[in-house]
Amino acid sequence: MADVAVAPSVWREPFSRSVIEPLACGIPVVATRIGGNPEILNGWLDGLLVEPGDHHELADRLLGLADWRSDDPTLGDRCRQAIVRRLDSITRWTPWRLRWPRWPAGRPPSS
Repeated sequence: MADVAVAPSVWREPFSRSVIEPLACGIPVVATRIGGNPEILNGWLDGLLVEPGDHHELADRLLGLADWRSDDPTLGDRCRQAIVRRLDSITRWTPWRLRWPRWPAGRPPSS
């Protein structure tokens, strides 16, 4: 299992699974402040963002998380809870038509 995930993107990814999936597994993610990453890592998770191309800031943030399991043993659970709440709020307010495939007749085939 990874201790920390890193998403050092330099291009604008609208909704990065490389940020969401580790969080859902209780792994903190250090990501660049670009694209959709600030929307995912908001609130207290904002402290995990670094400026794109700033390798010194990235290294500092990673060093700060090196011993998170002993320094802050609840961090993994808090990461997971934060992303679950975030994704739940997105899916709760997304119209159902956007969540289901479009069927040719406007409804799923009968079984």
